[in-house]
Amino acid sequence: MSMILSNNGMTKSSLYEIASRILGLYVLFTATDPFIDLVYALLAVQQAQANPEAFGDLNQMPFAMVALAHLLLVLSLGIFLVFGNRNLAKWICRPDDYSENANLFASKKVVYEIALVIFSLWLVFWTLPEFVFKLKTQIQLVQQDQPTNPYDESYLFIAAIKITLGLLVLFNAPLVSGWLSRRVNQEGAQG
Repeated sequence: MSMILSNNGMTKSSLYEIASRILGLYVLFTATDPFIDLVYALLAVQQAQANPEAFGDLNQMPFAMVALAHLLLVLSLGIFLVFGNRNLAKWICRPDDYSENANLFASKKVVYEIALVIFSLWLVFWTLPEFVFKLKTQIQLVQQDQPTNPYDESYLFIAAIKITLGLLVLFNAPLVSGWLSRRVNQEGAQG
């Protein structure tokens, strides 16, 4: 029922499914921020156990639990938007949206590829400046035999993962968009 292609182009329901999947990709890309919050919260729990006076009587475990719940919520939403887009379209679309044409200038694969390139560039460019600054600071501290901050070390590790993920998606955008558009076509054939 969904992703029915007419001779003239895609249906409106197809566009809803594509938009849902693109939004889901964006949400998954932004899940790196709650992941960083979780790492910092776990570091605070570890520091509180090692040095209880540092935080007074404030238990850090509830903060870690909230950070974990936030990460799981964001990941769940992103996964639902990417892989549950067909169900979402059924909920959003009116019956005529499955037959009404919505002509586009590009195929689904091209739309996905453009979105992936934009998101991966956003992730790299958003992360890179602070990564370079913290890396420079970390190198200076090590060269001067001064103690380093475990939060900054964790940030560097996570930022390196974000940059690597962004670059992997950027350089593999045609492959990933091909997989996404094939998945959409298979779901449409089943519907």
